[in-house]
Amino acid sequence: MSLKFHGLSTPFPSEITGQALNEVIVYPAGITLGTAAIADNGTDPAYTSSHTTTANISANTVGWTASATISVPILVNVVSLFAEFEWQSRFNANGGGGASSQSKVQISGNAGTTWVDLTDVFTNTATSLTTQIRAGTGKWLSQISQGTNQLQFRLIHGVGSNDGTSQSIVQVRSTSYIRIGHYK
Repeated sequence: MSLKFHGLSTPFPSEITGQALNEVIVYPAGITLGTAAIADNGTDPAYTSSHTTTANISANTVGWTASATISVPILVNVVSLFAEFEWQSRFNANGGGGASSQSKVQISGNAGTTWVDLTDVFTNTATSLTTQIRAGTGKWLSQISQGTNQLQFRLIHGVGSNDGTSQSIVQVRSTSYIRIGHYK
């Protein structure tokens, strides 16, 4: 099958390489949650356990992490990614001089050797938990390495001003997911 455009024929890559396009959906938070019966009604899916830090976001303090093994015997060549992550964050001044908390989600295709920002930085000045959702399509990774736990995710967070007493608190919603289009 070919796409037609102004009289030119553009073959799909699978016609050139003989490779079929595959898709996998990963729910990273599901990896870290327990096995209890589902108790929510679809409007309040569970969050992972909250994590607190007093460090600055530049220290890459990990509030949540998950890894997955995509079971293919060869290097995965990524065509596209669609990600939707929802998390909550909170800033606690605790008498310090800080003014905000910051958080973002990152992804790695090589077991955490290198990390890429999957979302932009969310800055929060609220002292109650504030929900943040980031969704979009992109190609943050071009490949996922072979082996166990090569696909990794993490939510990093911290305070905008590291005064030693201000705190950032984060947690990831269990329904966060990523769709990976790839060639085997």
